[in-house]
Amino acid sequence: MDERAGAVLLIDAHDALGQALGRALAGQGRAVTALVRPGRGAGQPDGICVIEQADPAAWLRDPDNSALPLSAVLIGPPDGLGDDTAWPDTAHDAILRFLDVLQAAGQRLARGDGGQLWVMTREDSLRDSLGLPLAAIESQARHAAAKSFAKEMLRFGVRVNCAQLQACQEDAGEDAWRAARDGLKAYAMKFRPMRAADAAQALCGFLAQPALPLAGMVVPLGIGFIENNL
Repeated sequence: MDERAGAVLLIDAHDALGQALGRALAGQGRAVTALVRPGRGAGQPDGICVIEQADPAAWLRDPDNSALPLSAVLIGPPDGLGDDTAWPDTAHDAILRFLDVLQAAGQRLARGDGGQLWVMTREDSLRDSLGLPLAAIESQARHAAAKSFAKEMLRFGVRVNCAQLQACQEDAGEDAWRAARDGLKAYAMKFRPMRAADAAQALCGFLAQPALPLAGMVVPLGIGFIENNL
């Protein structure tokens, strides 16, 4: 399937980047459906179909939803924990839920004409300096799972990749950004906030490529202070 033709499914894309991505895709005339957790639908842009769904994997496997032709699925980043001491309860449950969604999304695309499957993760070094919730364990688990899954899905025409996201400008206030720069000292000139709209446009560029030359990769999005570079 031409990646520019089919619908795009956003899953758990609740943050500023998810909303900017929905807005950018809708602005390009793409059909966009967003599966959001109950009570998390506020702020979603006009022009997309928003469905509150606590179990995205079940929605993907439901035959009643199989008529929607999908060319891409994007799984939003972890919500993040205050710290990782919640393992193995909260983090463990979140990882199991993600694995179920990942499998269901890949199978759904494979049953069609293939497409792109993007897994969002968070770059936690900068987030820690900004005082934002972290999800280091879940992000690393997502990387490992996506890389392994990508090897199985490529033969079905499904390209699976991770986008590792540095914090967007909208994720923290000016005071937090200023404090992060002051605290990092020597690193202060090596990063700056990226706008959610700019990150969304970068992802849209990937989605628009009918033969994306990426599979099983962790692709960083950010300006400096990023760990997992290509």
